[in-house]
Amino acid sequence: MPLVKHCRKSRACVLLLAAAALNLTPSDADTLLLNFTAFLVNGTCEFNLDKSHMNLGTTLATEMAAHTLVNPQPFELEIKNCTIAGVSNPIIRISGQGEMLDKWVFRNSSSTAQNIGVMLVNSAVPPTYASRALSPSDDISLTETGGNIDNQKLPFYAGLTCGDATQCANARGGQVVASVTFTLDFLRGHQVNRYRFCCLILGSFSFLLLSNTAFGALLGDKGGISFNHTRVIYNASDKLQTLTVKNRSDKAWLIQSLVVTSSQDNKPAPFLITPPLYRLEAGTEQTLRILSQGIALAEDKESVFYLSIQAIPASQQQSAAVQQTAVSMRFNLKMFYRPADVGEPSVNASCLLRFSQNNRQIRVENPSRWHVTLRTLTFDGKPHNLDAQPMMLAPHSVQLIAGSGNHVRWQAVNDFGSLHPVCQSAIRPSTES
Repeated sequence: MPLVKHCRKSRACVLLLAAAALNLTPSDADTLLLNFTAFLVNGTCEFNLDKSHMNLGTTLATEMAAHTLVNPQPFELEIKNCTIAGVSNPIIRISGQGEMLDKWVFRNSSSTAQNIGVMLVNSAVPPTYASRALSPSDDISLTETGGNIDNQKLPFYAGLTCGDATQCANARGGQVVASVTFTLDFLRGHQVNRYRFCCLILGSFSFLLLSNTAFGALLGDKGGISFNHTRVIYNASDKLQTLTVKNRSDKAWLIQSLVVTSSQDNKPAPFLITPPLYRLEAGTEQTLRILSQGIALAEDKESVFYLSIQAIPASQQQSAAVQQTAVSMRFNLKMFYRPADVGEPSVNASCLLRFSQNNRQIRVENPSRWHVTLRTLTFDGKPHNLDAQPMMLAPHSVQLIAGSGNHVRWQAVNDFGSLHPVCQSAIRPSTES
């Protein structure tokens, strides 16, 4: 779904029934005529978030524990430029999909992780698991001065949790996607049970919270090598970009890093990475800095490079009678260079793909200026195996897939390693001869 940072609904209004007249007109067929007069009073407010998205990062199994709130991140909701006054009991309503894991957590049905969700807290200071978690149907009262609710800021934190010991025991890794909707309402009357006798909705928007949870060790017995991003976006205006390498294992590793042009070879790309070689001790982390060498790249479309990062066990003193095999691991992370005239893709950019039938093959065309990496792909409801055949379409490129069908659904990976909304389309007959 699209991320909305600003919301304004001027069509919301209060309907005032000013007069009603009942006229009875005798005739052969008795007619009942009701006459009403109504006045519409417009009311507007602006909603703003200080962040257009929130990425809660990648979390290892060792970081998820019962009664723990992992990596809570702050954001702020601002209400301003209200043109309606004289209201009573202004509130912000909270809504969104989720479930109860000892505490309420928000998570969409598209999430693949199990028993893990996003805990939302209304707080100006970093919360803990013991803090009160917000849930759907919760109301947050707004300050009202003389009937005016203008210029208010509400602080929030969002973090990951798996709930209590029972719930965490059944947690499984994967992706967590959560959407939270904030709606401005007014309560009429002063009912103890806060029953909504009548309400006026001025505006609402959704705030998307994204996270990837990686369970199991990549390296070592007590954790592994992990990164704070699954991909890097290098904009033309950036002086540098960074990537943090974390060692959650119980051993030291030598880390060698290089930016290359392809995941299949080590041909250097026009970028430098520092430090290129270093020792990463157990339980520590290192920030890599990526800098452009100033070599001209395509200005009308996105370019892709790869961060090739190799982890080699650091040498340890051992008995000459003991022979060990050192196993190294290599990670290839995509890095997208984005020219100034290309900019950030919209949330629906991946839906621009075109599918057409070409004999016994399906032709897939990407007419956009961005790379599109597919995570899911189905033809007539049958999944296409992207694990066996990963699919990333370069800008203005075409790929052919063996098969046939009439309807296609797909999801692509976004800038944060999570998923864009589901796209779907009919498969058209090919126009090529």
